[in-house]
Amino acid sequence: MDTDTDDDELRALNRAIAATPGDAGLLRLRATRHYVLSRHALALRDSDEAMRLEPGRVSDHLDRGQLYRSMGVLAKALEDLDTAIALQPGSAGLYAVRAEIRAEAGDAQGAFSDYSLVIAQQPAIGSFRRRRAELLAGPLARPQEALLEYAELIRSSDDFSDCEDRGNLNARLGCWEEAVADYDAALERDPYFDALDSIYTKRGAVLARLGDWRRVADNCDRWLKADPHSAWAVARRGLARSRLGDHAGAVEDFALAEARMDIPRGGLIPDTPEPDAHLRNYLAWFFATAPDAPSRDGARAVRLAKEACEITEWLKADYLDTYAAACAQAGDFNEAVRQQERALASPEFEARSGVAARARLASYRAGQPFIEVTKPD
Repeated sequence: MDTDTDDDELRALNRAIAATPGDAGLLRLRATRHYVLSRHALALRDSDEAMRLEPGRVSDHLDRGQLYRSMGVLAKALEDLDTAIALQPGSAGLYAVRAEIRAEAGDAQGAFSDYSLVIAQQPAIGSFRRRRAELLAGPLARPQEALLEYAELIRSSDDFSDCEDRGNLNARLGCWEEAVADYDAALERDPYFDALDSIYTKRGAVLARLGDWRRVADNCDRWLKADPHSAWAVARRGLARSRLGDHAGAVEDFALAEARMDIPRGGLIPDTPEPDAHLRNYLAWFFATAPDAPSRDGARAVRLAKEACEITEWLKADYLDTYAAACAQAGDFNEAVRQQERALASPEFEARSGVAARARLASYRAGQPFIEVTKPD
């Protein structure tokens, strides 16, 4: 019996099982300890033996199902949950677990059905309705039903995330003003501090899709009132100012964003700040491609873009693309061509941005930098 262990609790269980072989309860305890220690094969061995000694226990099938789930053996996990439900039909808790496993296994319709059974028994618990809404909005591709689900969640709960999620769905559907209204409602529900970036970013992106750059700038001002240290709020306001023709204001904002780019949200500076590659890339693109000549700064763009690439170990094609634009703006067209070709070697980047990127490559080969206001995040 597995005595080669430094775990005191496991050694004690080994001794107890050796003294009283055939004790299913002790085997369950040892199976649990093996699971805690990530010794899944040994946990499964003890679970199987306990179930052989005392068959037909709902909790055993549930526990072994969860063990199979943690091992990634979802078909076996579902077999155990099916058996548990057959032994105890109508259990909302069992249906909820099976719904989660079905969703992980890619059976969205089965998960939806199980969540519906849970909601029928426990309609006041919003988390299950939330998961059903996510299935409708995602893999089941039934967005109108998802909107109804979110409406019920928003009516019955004050959770800001329900408004944000409905805003995300409305944005995906191209219902821009509805999305803005949902993000406004999320902000009115006093989201926790770490959610502010996400909501203001998405609200600003929707306003940008509407081409309403004045409201984008106002969105950033609101964001800065909530988080005065936000580098991203300043950077995105810089983009809005650039689109509004206030190029001096844009340059001022981007310079401030650069000064803040490694300061965490809330303004607390740790001993070793986490470098922000995405913000560096964002700023580099502006300095490389700004529409007005006084705003462009090739050397600055090269420095920022190179830092972004170094942080991500030169593995992110979008950052290589920006570095190529920066090199071209700085007059190093050979390096611009080389980096653009590296970016295009990424199949994902090629599929998503290949047409525009190849046009930039042609410009670099012709000795011309690429000039544009911005590109998508």
